[in-house]
Amino acid sequence: MDTHNFQTVAEVTESVLLDILREAWRSGGLNPNGTLPQEIQLPAGMALGPFTLADGTVQFPQNQIRLDLNPGINGVNLTLGVIADLEIQNPPVPSATLFNITADVTLRVPIGQAPDPGAPVNLALLLANLPVNAVDVVITSGNPFANVLANGPAEFIHKLYQNGTIPHLVQDIPLGFPPFAMKASVEFFDDENNPARQITVGFLPGQMQINLPCAVRFYDITGGIGPLGLASPMGMTATAQLTMPFSNTGSHIHIGLDSATSNLINIQPAPGLEGANYTANKSSVDTILGTGSFENAIRSGFVTAANVFFAVLPPVDFDIPTLADLETQVEGFIRTELNNRRYVVLWAPTEAVGGVVITNITPKVLSDTLVIALNAGPGADANALVNFIPVPCDFAIGLDDDFVEEKLRSEIAAKFPGGFPVTLPEADTDGHTVRINSFSMKLINGAIEAKGSVTLVDEILGSIDVGASFTAHIGLRWKDNASGGQMLEPFLIEEPDIDVELGFLGWLLVFLVGFLTGGLIGGLILTVILAIVIEIAESIGADKIFDSAGNLAGIAAWPVNLPNIGTISARFKNPVDIYATGIRFIGEMSATSTSTAGLDSASANGPYTASASSALLFNGGLDKVFSQPIWLFGDGQSSVLRRPTHRYADSGLYVAKLRIAVSETGGVTTRNFTPVRLQNVQPTVSFDLLELSVDEGQEVEITAKFTDPEWLDKHTAIFDWGDDSKPTVGVVSETNLEPEAKGTVVAKHAWCDNGNYQVRLRVSDDDGGIGEAVLPVVVKNVKPVVTSEEAICVLVGQPVQMQATFEDNGWCDTHTAYWDFGDCQQKNAFVTETNEPPKAKGKVEVCHEWAHCGTYLTTVTVQDDDGAEGVATTVVHAVELKNPMMEDGFRFPYPPASGRKDRVANGWQPYAEPALSFDRDATRQPREWLFFPENFVEWDGRRAQGLEFKGAMQAGIQQQICANVGWEYEFSAAWHLVSPRQTGRVRIGIDPLGGNNPNAAQIIWRELPPGEQEWQNISVRAKAQRDEITLFVGGIDRFGGENTIYLDDAHLCQIQPTFCPPSTPPEEPCKESCVNFDDLQIGSEFAANSGGLPNLTHHNIDFFSAARLWISDTAVPPPTHHLLNFTPRGIRVHLPQTVKQVKVTLHSSGGGPDFKLETLLGNSVIATITPTLAWSTEQEFTLTAAALDGFTVRGDHMELSLVKICFCTKDKPVETDGHHDMQ
Repeated sequence: MDTHNFQTVAEVTESVLLDILREAWRSGGLNPNGTLPQEIQLPAGMALGPFTLADGTVQFPQNQIRLDLNPGINGVNLTLGVIADLEIQNPPVPSATLFNITADVTLRVPIGQAPDPGAPVNLALLLANLPVNAVDVVITSGNPFANVLANGPAEFIHKLYQNGTIPHLVQDIPLGFPPFAMKASVEFFDDENNPARQITVGFLPGQMQINLPCAVRFYDITGGIGPLGLASPMGMTATAQLTMPFSNTGSHIHIGLDSATSNLINIQPAPGLEGANYTANKSSVDTILGTGSFENAIRSGFVTAANVFFAVLPPVDFDIPTLADLETQVEGFIRTELNNRRYVVLWAPTEAVGGVVITNITPKVLSDTLVIALNAGPGADANALVNFIPVPCDFAIGLDDDFVEEKLRSEIAAKFPGGFPVTLPEADTDGHTVRINSFSMKLINGAIEAKGSVTLVDEILGSIDVGASFTAHIGLRWKDNASGGQMLEPFLIEEPDIDVELGFLGWLLVFLVGFLTGGLIGGLILTVILAIVIEIAESIGADKIFDSAGNLAGIAAWPVNLPNIGTISARFKNPVDIYATGIRFIGEMSATSTSTAGLDSASANGPYTASASSALLFNGGLDKVFSQPIWLFGDGQSSVLRRPTHRYADSGLYVAKLRIAVSETGGVTTRNFTPVRLQNVQPTVSFDLLELSVDEGQEVEITAKFTDPEWLDKHTAIFDWGDDSKPTVGVVSETNLEPEAKGTVVAKHAWCDNGNYQVRLRVSDDDGGIGEAVLPVVVKNVKPVVTSEEAICVLVGQPVQMQATFEDNGWCDTHTAYWDFGDCQQKNAFVTETNEPPKAKGKVEVCHEWAHCGTYLTTVTVQDDDGAEGVATTVVHAVELKNPMMEDGFRFPYPPASGRKDRVANGWQPYAEPALSFDRDATRQPREWLFFPENFVEWDGRRAQGLEFKGAMQAGIQQQICANVGWEYEFSAAWHLVSPRQTGRVRIGIDPLGGNNPNAAQIIWRELPPGEQEWQNISVRAKAQRDEITLFVGGIDRFGGENTIYLDDAHLCQIQPTFCPPSTPPEEPCKESCVNFDDLQIGSEFAANSGGLPNLTHHNIDFFSAARLWISDTAVPPPTHHLLNFTPRGIRVHLPQTVKQVKVTLHSSGGGPDFKLETLLGNSVIATITPTLAWSTEQEFTLTAAALDGFTVRGDHMELSLVKICFCTKDKPVETDGHHDMQ
């Protein structure tokens, strides 16, 4: 061992230093300075590359503190194991929510003197202000962002589906491939519990493909080729594949959704009847139009429509931190923490140095040892120092030979200030006279060598002196004492070497041994050894232990106190190695922290995976009496149990946080975060009935129930009715209270044809989970209802078109008909019909003529295509004009008492009445008339009705006959008029009301002048207004002339009106109402209410928001008007009634530019659009649906306001400020 001219050299092993640092970690909870941290809490808002921290915690496990001595920097490589949990604010995808990382942070820390006021002399690890290249971070848990890079695109697409950006249902897609046409309803799925219904993504060079599973339902199928029509219902499953630009640089992901092109792949028949019909239709169409025609037409129609409804998808861009970003962040918070803690003291003297003055300290780091070299002498060389700690010792102290020997010499000189020779007092020599001629001590290898010479005066015969020289080898050893310290004691390694006459050797040897060990010289040696002990203690700053008398009783092997950390327990071990170059003391030591607090670090023992709402057991370790746990589950709930059980109300990714607070002095609080991944649980759906039986055409309300263990889930529902109709969005009513969501789904439907159907109900939760139920429905056939006239009159021998109408609640039924005429004849009838809901409507027509007069009961029978018959009867009165040819005899129409001799043709009645005349002479002339049968002047046959009349009058014959209201009748007759003065006229007329007064105003008349003296024909036409009409034919003279008229060959023709079934009155147009906020005072505020109450009700419209609403005004664009403002958390508006369209005018005050508008029905989102709105502009947006009753606006980062709401209503328009805006 060689101290190389340093007064004292102390060395400690690498393991001792590691022990000190680990105890410095244990004391980290007591002292924020001069120790190592057990944990760090990271503040929210800290940047992690492009991400921002929501919360973070770091632990430094004690067993992961490692140390390697680094001679190159005369310091150490301090490695801290790091467990970091980093929670991200507003992560772009779920996999970026939490990063659990482990890392090794290696710090190249120099050793030097620390500015510790309590230990002015020290050696420490200097932690503050380390150079840039002094910190290395190695992420040992792998690249935490690799999962985001790999799965982030897919997660973002799932997110777009869940928030409604990707539509869930698109209906009324027109598909046409002549001569066929139909509509399609497409339902898109993303159900994590069903791989066949889960969205997937794939990658091509520079592109990404999104595969959207979908179910396609076809309805309103029309058209055909000859007898070939398409069977319905028809359905298929397929995958809508979107291909778009894609790039992943490792720190940025771009998905070009706005440039996506679509395709339809994996087309398969749907299960059940729908799929069977699809297969049959495909085969038929492909056979006629060519292979692939069917699917190609469907694919083409879908792609055309998809390019519209997918065109609104926004591009996706988000940045991701790199591993370098993370390493920089870890380095940053480690540096910050260590700068605060500044240093860790490795060695510090317990008290001020006494007899030994430390002029300098030279630390020297070897590959396996820390050397503390004190008080360099001339030629001191720290680089020459080597490790002299023997295995398995922990430390060694070396005293320089010059220093020790100087101590020996100085102590001898102090004992014998007069030098040699010196005669010792006889009291000290047991009565002998002893003269010390010389005495010296020095270090040799293996011992302290004591040499000298003595003379024993007058020892022989009282007068002869005996001289002797001696050499003694003295060893040193440590001895424990009762005071707890250790004391160094000398011992003779072997008997002294004495040069004396042999006769005196025995006696002298005994004397010298006593002299060297217990006598004066022995005391001198003890004094020297005591000086060495003091040197050891003062050189290394160890404690000195004194007895009750104040005498030094022992020393500690090392400074007991470690500032800020604790204590050192050190013990010297034997042997004490003595070399010619110095003395080496060895020993073992350990460090102990001042902190007595128990160790209990938070370990959440995650990750956890389970089904949502299931009881999930969290394992926070074993209970300890000195610590208090608390779990924060990430859903607003917490527990103070160490191993709690918790149920989550919704699926998704949560961050559960375990906090362990050690309550004992010096205890620390640590946290650990873990991801909790909860798989969605689909709802359970059931119908109230096992089977439903209804009549075709009967609208029924169907109710189903559902439950969902995820009680916070919201639900939508779609009914597939199993017929050729569009699926219906059901009205959902639900409660969302623990332990499960409960709800009902209601929809109305009517089947157009009888048969067996399956109603399939799909209830979807807001995470894409689907519950299904099937209700068998038996639809019974309903016979058609036929309507015909109760009775009609027809003229014998004239064809009549018999007419009837029918309705059939089964509007898909087709019909045939036949008519029994009651005269032993029956005919198939011609049917025309329309087959539209809510009823099939048609007419039945057939032509028939009755040969004979009489009353006939006719029956029309209408049969649907399922054989059900409906009947109606019509009484037919077959009549004819009586005695039209005047050949059936005449009679005296007036009673004999009248004295008149008139004869009138049978079946006819005479009439003779004054005629209105402005000729006074005519009116004064007498009126005379005479009816007679004419045998020679006739049109045909043997008779004609003759009539002579003069004066201002009209006269003729009349006949009443059965008629049908609304029919037209044409009456004609042959006439021959002899009017010498040419003042007479022939006249023919019809009274549509069936009266017998020829002067009645309602009679339709036609007149002709006499003309040539030939037989002529005259006719008139009128529409019957009652069930009987009166026919008039005769003459009129308004100027009082004489006339003779002959009437023959009367004829009546019935003219049936064109058949028109009753029409449905046109629907009354609705009226648009608009509501603005100009009647609300500027500055008014409306706070959020609890219990589901609206913030504001304005003109019967409810406005809901989770934050306040307030009124302001703007003049951009002019004129000045009021705005209803809401925060980026959005607003929900509920209208006072269900409508088909609402117009929403919005104002943008900044941010953006995109936002979201959701159409609502019963609080369920039925459609979503993501429009844009430039800053400081207003725009009207139109929301349209089959039925809607509200909408939501969500601005995210936009500042939006409502300006006006307009909707169409048949009710009284909503009034604003005493008036309403009508368009």
